[in-house]
Amino acid sequence: MLTRIFGRHLYSQIVAPLVLASVLVGLLATGVAVFFLGTLTDGWVDEVALGSVQNLESRFDSRALNMVRVTGLAAGDQSLREAIASNDASGTEAILSKNNDSLDFDAMLVVA
Repeated sequence: MLTRIFGRHLYSQIVAPLVLASVLVGLLATGVAVFFLGTLTDGWVDEVALGSVQNLESRFDSRALNMVRVTGLAAGDQSLREAIASNDASGTEAILSKNNDSLDFDAMLVVA
């Protein structure tokens, strides 16, 4: 006697194996896609993070260089040097206030 795995009817013998095969193919395709897309996504995330870090480092270096240049401008002001040398507090304050406005600083201090 012949045993039929999927039943006696022709419809069950055709549809059930096709549904089972399509589910297995779908699961296999999903597994393969997750594997390949996972490595692709990891690489993309690493590249974006590296680009962000390089951009941030460049901006920090640019800002530090700009601060060094502006500090040189402020330190090279002859009238500020003379006011500090003569202990003229009001003159030093006026010059520092002017430099704060022109150099767009929040505050400027004299460290002697």
